[in-house]
Amino acid sequence: MPSSLVLPRTAPAPTFTRSSIRWRSVGRDTVEIEIDLENSDSEPTAPGDLVIETAGLGAFVPFRPVTRVALGSLEPGERRVVRTRVLRTALAAPSALSTEFGPMMADVLRQMGERPDLIDLVSRSEWAGNLNVYFDRSPARAVEVHRALGLRVTAGAAVAVMVDLPCDRGSYDVAVRVPDADWSAQVASVFNPMSLVLIQPPSIPGLSASVTVEVTRRSDGFMVPVELTLETVEGKGDTLGCIDIGP
Repeated sequence: MPSSLVLPRTAPAPTFTRSSIRWRSVGRDTVEIEIDLENSDSEPTAPGDLVIETAGLGAFVPFRPVTRVALGSLEPGERRVVRTRVLRTALAAPSALSTEFGPMMADVLRQMGERPDLIDLVSRSEWAGNLNVYFDRSPARAVEVHRALGLRVTAGAAVAVMVDLPCDRGSYDVAVRVPDADWSAQVASVFNPMSLVLIQPPSIPGLSASVTVEVTRRSDGFMVPVELTLETVEGKGDTLGCIDIGP
C-alpha cells in the first residue's frame, strides 16, 4: 500500500490592499508611509520583513527598494498599522514637473535668489509617485499604488500632469476615466517616456474629483491605475503637480 506524505501547512502572511497604503509629508524632508495589515487566517502569521519599493509617477515603471520594516507575528484576526518614515530624497522623483519638486530643487531655487514663498511651496508639496509593497516571504503578492493626491487646480482652467507611461503603445491600452461629464481628461501628448495628461476641470470652485489613467498590458490583461485627485479652487492653484496652460 503506497504511503502518503502530509506536507506541513505554510504559515499565512498578513493581507493588505491598495487602499491600505497611504502616505503624507512630515515636515519638509520626510514622508510617512502607513500600511494597514490584517491576519484573516485562523493561524498566526510568520515573522518577516515588509519591503517597500519606489518609482516615479507612472505605470509599468521599474521599482527600486527604499526601506524594509521588520514585522513580528500577527495573531488570528489581528489588525495592525505599520508606519515608517523615509527621506524624500530617498524616494523616486515625481514625474510631474520632476525638475521642480522637492527639497533639492528648493535648495537650487534658494541659491538662485527665488522668492521665499515659491521655495516654501516646493518644500511643502506632497510627494507623488509609485509604491510597491510586499512581504519578503511572498514577493509574488506585491501590491502597487500609483498616486498624485490633493492637486489644487484653478476652476475652469485646463491643467496638465506629466506621467511616465509605456513607450510601446502597441502593446498597451491607455484609458482616462473621469467621475462625470463636468470633468474631461485625455492623454494629449507623448514625450517618450513621458506623457502629458490634459485635464479640464469645471468652472465651479470647491469641487473634488478622482481622475484615473488606466494602462493595460495587452499580453496578459494586467491593468495599472494611476490615480490623480484634484480640487478646484478660486485663483491660482498652489500644487506643483500641475501646469497652468490657460482657461
